[in-house]
Amino acid sequence: ILAARGQSGLKCSMRSPEGVDCMDLLKGFDRFVTLGGHSRAAGFSLDLKDRDDFEAYLKTVTVPHAQKADPLDVKAADLTIPAIRQLDALRPFGTGFELPELRIQDPAVAFVRDLSAGRHRRYVMENGLEAMRFNQPDSEKALSPDQIRWLTGKPSVNVWMQTARPQLILSAVGTSQE
Repeated sequence: ILAARGQSGLKCSMRSPEGVDCMDLLKGFDRFVTLGGHSRAAGFSLDLKDRDDFEAYLKTVTVPHAQKADPLDVKAADLTIPAIRQLDALRPFGTGFELPELRIQDPAVAFVRDLSAGRHRRYVMENGLEAMRFNQPDSEKALSPDQIRWLTGKPSVNVWMQTARPQLILSAVGTSQE
């Protein structure tokens, strides 16, 4: 669930993993200003005064549904510093509430650079976005840029020498469309 705060309250958008019905999950809370949707997606609004009660309600109904979410598909151009910093509003992240993983399909990798004698690898996209793969497995060491079909990882802002740049800290590199 992502929420935007406005003058009159919260406007929210919800997506669910397979097996979790959005409308079924939301039906137990009765103070929505507006509510609509279907099993995999919902949109709703709340008065600001109902926010804490809604969060408490969610904690009671979502524990049985907790699971590792599929990565969200994004375009490399969408990973900007402002977009990544907006995720900070969702903190604190931790067990059961992880920073979302993002996947870039067909990332247009311009070049790769191995670091630390091949232990780590930096992928640079044509638009300049960098992705870091720490402790890359041996199976990835021989991959050329044209073999990369997707990159999955967590977004971050890299600050080096007083310059901030968006980046993706990779958890997986794929060579086939999945």
